[in-house]
Amino acid sequence: MAKKKHKEELAELKQPDQFVSFWSRMGERAARHRRALVTVVVTVLAGTAALQASRHVFGKRDADTSLAFARIERVARAPLLPKEGEPPKFEDGLPHFKTDAERKQAALKEAESFLATHRKGKLAAMAGLMKADYLRDLQRHEEALGLYETLSQNEDLTPDLRLIALDGLALTQESLGRLDAAMASLDRLVAASKERGGFMGDRATYHKARLLESQGKAAEALRLYKAISAEYPDTTLREEVTRRLALLEEEDTAKAGGTATP
Repeated sequence: MAKKKHKEELAELKQPDQFVSFWSRMGERAARHRRALVTVVVTVLAGTAALQASRHVFGKRDADTSLAFARIERVARAPLLPKEGEPPKFEDGLPHFKTDAERKQAALKEAESFLATHRKGKLAAMAGLMKADYLRDLQRHEEALGLYETLSQNEDLTPDLRLIALDGLALTQESLGRLDAAMASLDRLVAASKERGGFMGDRATYHKARLLESQGKAAEALRLYKAISAEYPDTTLREEVTRRLALLEEEDTAKAGGTATP
């Protein structure tokens, strides 16, 4: 079954009119992994801040700030309304939306509202990262671009979140077709990840391999996919990397035999 799927993907890659859409889907899949990671990190940090506030480690003003920050992600994750039938009754004090785009737009407004009154500090920097992600989700790449670049160097973000911002920068540059700039950002990310015990290193290497493959540099991409398997045995991208390796190796075998994969 897996082999059949690999052949279908290879056939798709050989059709120029479908090449862009194929890699667009691959990029979207990688972006979904990234958004899940951002949500976990930010939610944990927001929850920690709110908990500290509730214990009066902060004053009332800081407690209100923490709760306002936490609301951004709560809106972004609010359940969607059903397309048909009677809408459910929610008791979470949040607005609810029919589409994810509407929900992201509302979350973006929450982030912008927070940043309008909280311009500095760790929570402001995290809100900025969330804003950049929402802009990217809404296809407003040019607006997200500069924000990601600034955040990747913002000392108010933890080192790990700066790496996530750098990852967002590379993905945004790719979406804008600036592949050389995206590759340079990924090189920065690989180098920085080594100082963080390899955090985000597997994802940066995966994105590099994916870009190389999209440019027809199969041998270089194959080398990087193999490096991920060797250097990051616990990567959450293992399934995807294994599929790409199998596809490229099958293509190599076909070329060596002088025949095309059916």
